[in-house]
Amino acid sequence: MGIEVAWSPQGLFLSQRKYALKIVEECGVLGAKLADFPMDTNHELGLATGKLTDDPTQYRRLVG
Repeated sequence: MGIEVAWSPQGLFLSQRKYALKIVEECGVLGAKLADFPMDTNHELGLATGKLTDDPTQYRRLVG
């Protein structure tokens, strides 16, 4: 999966930088600019309070 390995006095460093850049380039957003995202940094996720499903088997992953 495009893993780069670098050695340093601190130890071994694994990176997927090249792999990630290739994906970004293929998607055509390599030159895109960052955008501000006004999200509260101290947001706490709430607990789900809805009704549980009656048939959870419909959400099983099909293999094969």
